Amino acid sequence: MPATHSIGGSGMGASQDAGFTTKLPSTRLGKWAMWLAVAFVIGFMINSALVGIVGTSTNAQVNAFSHTYLPYWGVALFSCGFVAGVVGLVAMLKDKERSLVTLLTVVPMLFVIMFLIGEFAFPH
Repeated sequence: MPATHSIGGSGMGASQDAGFTTKLPSTRLGKWAMWLAVAFVIGFMINSALVGIVGTSTNAQVNAFSHTYLPYWGVALFSCGFVAGVVGLVAMLKDKERSLVTLLTVVPMLFVIMFLIGEFAFPH
């Protein structure tokens, strides 16, 4: 029996399709998806703090800033979340990435999709 086959272990000959592992992504696309999702989460926290501060301001310059630049920030933020999910799905389907972290990158994409559906279904 060759040395590359292992019985019941996680050696070199073990099957990679056994399920998702708790390791970090090992493929290039999986790593991209992970970092894009991290950027989305950090950006979302910054956005929550920024809107809380800017939304209650009575200063005209701050209000002009919020109406001029914050929509671009929101589009960039949601694009980052959507792309993280798409790249994560491509990594899982094409490169057979089996990291749980890569699977979790789909969550920001689903959040963005649900938010957009809500915006178009119930405009305000």
